[in-house]
Amino acid sequence: MIKSQLQLALFFFLILNSVFSNSVTWPEFMGPKRNGLSSEIDIFNKKNNTVLQAKWVKALGSGYSGISFYGEIAITMHSDHKFDYVKALNTKIGEQIWQYQIGPTYKGHGNSQDGPLSTPIVDTKQVYCLSPFGVLFSLGHSTGQLKWEVDLANQLQAIPPHGGFTTSPVLFENSVIVLAGIEDNGFVIALDKLTGKIKWKAEQDKAEYRSPTIGKLNNNYALPTAGGELLYCLDPKTGQTKWKYPIEGGLTNTAMPVLVKENWILLQTQQQGLILLEVNQDPMQSDIKIVWKNKKIKNTERLPPIQDGHIYCYSGRFLTCLSLMDDQTKWKSRAPGDGFLIGVDRHLIILTKRGKIHLAKADSSQYQEKSTIQIFKDLAWTHPSFYRGQIYARNYGQIAYIDIVDESKSTNVQAKAKKQKSTMGRFS
Repeated sequence: MIKSQLQLALFFFLILNSVFSNSVTWPEFMGPKRNGLSSEIDIFNKKNNTVLQAKWVKALGSGYSGISFYGEIAITMHSDHKFDYVKALNTKIGEQIWQYQIGPTYKGHGNSQDGPLSTPIVDTKQVYCLSPFGVLFSLGHSTGQLKWEVDLANQLQAIPPHGGFTTSPVLFENSVIVLAGIEDNGFVIALDKLTGKIKWKAEQDKAEYRSPTIGKLNNNYALPTAGGELLYCLDPKTGQTKWKYPIEGGLTNTAMPVLVKENWILLQTQQQGLILLEVNQDPMQSDIKIVWKNKKIKNTERLPPIQDGHIYCYSGRFLTCLSLMDDQTKWKSRAPGDGFLIGVDRHLIILTKRGKIHLAKADSSQYQEKSTIQIFKDLAWTHPSFYRGQIYARNYGQIAYIDIVDESKSTNVQAKAKKQKSTMGRFS
């Protein structure tokens, strides 16, 4: 009975995800719904043999900030080892439109690089950024002019994480919401996005390197947020706590809840691996249960995108495919190597730590690579972005725009030579 209910729920989830409009947007951390999935469709249907082609590669600077977009503007953050910056580039040619100096650079710890870690979020007029020192600020995204700023650490006594403030802000209506880690009931705070004035504060926990997400849960907007040992669900409008759920062994330091469908939440935990929760809510209380947990998925800090009822994620350095319905492993693959992945139109786009971009079909039967191209010589440690049919990626010193083209139209000899037509490194 339970299995048939899960199958029916999964069927409707797949139907809903196959009929959405072809929305061209990537305005924030991990895409338009913060789940690692692009909303663009029909990218590959008209291409017979797909290859990757580099259009431009530009010098940038160190840091881990992802790339967000509005119109023909790409926005990210970086460091020149003296100062940290927000930079806006033209998406087509990669030329700088403006650059805003945040302040002295945030020095890396141990083997980490200098510079910002959070990813900006963009709306129709402004971009909202969080510096690694904890300064939350807003700029006009067409000019780079400062609108307002709030120092979470010095003004509000937020506790800086060991590696700096990493959380990526999220927007809801007229609020910008961020994990602040303020000691006095300020784990999560919302500020007016036009003025920077605090609207509400909620809960007590450590921000670490986690980020919140927003979406519909049981037909109501919710703000699921991972703490150290608790999963919180807040009302994004008021900050009121709807419920809390304890996670045995705690959550990973980088955990961000993934809203899978109307009442499922996917979570990365410290000791239980990847878990899927079901939240059934009535007016009086919430009933939360574990659908499954997979302890084999471990040692990963990457968000797992879901396509066609399957989860694609890393377990250690192995790319892995799981069934969403019952968590059964479909395959594990050494190829393409350790990296960061997103989902686009039933395909996977992976930026490996060694600087290669890989394009593979999201196939639950095997890892099926279609094309690969070496973009960077130095290490890369940031998820790629997808916007208007193209891939954008960065590493510790450069930013690149990679086109997806039919092989017959490609001018990139390297991409053709390295095009993969066979399955590599499959492990059952």
